[in-house]
Amino acid sequence: MNALRRCLRSIAGVCRTTVARSAVPTLSLAEFSTLQSDLLYAFDTPATSYNTAIQLAVLQLMAKYHVEEGIDRTAWYVTNMKSHASEKRVPQVLKILLEYGAHAKRVVPKLEEAAQYFQTRENAVTGFPKVLSLGKAKAVRETVARLKTMDDKDKDKIKLISIAKDKE
Repeated sequence: MNALRRCLRSIAGVCRTTVARSAVPTLSLAEFSTLQSDLLYAFDTPATSYNTAIQLAVLQLMAKYHVEEGIDRTAWYVTNMKSHASEKRVPQVLKILLEYGAHAKRVVPKLEEAAQYFQTRENAVTGFPKVLSLGKAKAVRETVARLKTMDDKDKDKIKLISIAKDKE
């Protein structure tokens, strides 16, 4: 665990990417709980190179264990990821969000804002290619449509856990 912690806390993106691709997908819920602060640090703290592998791995792990806080973190990441190659990552992140089922309906307003941003402002703000922004907007709107059709009764099928409550 100490070696994983050191890699997750390293500023070197290559360390985090290695951990993201090899160790993170294999973590049990107990191991996730033990490494939670280190994983979230790696997610939130910029690295010397791309941090996207660890960010995606953390979101996937949170969805795998139905961590309640992962819903908001995933929705946040849709518009706050690095723009380089985000046209490929946005659909991946939306797929992760759908793993929460009807529980993810609560972030529909955030997703609708994201779609609007991609369609109308991203190009002007960041210079991201308009055609790619429109593709992201479309993917977000398709996910919103899927979420809106989900029955709230289906929330019983997925039991969420809270990592915030575990740390109190």
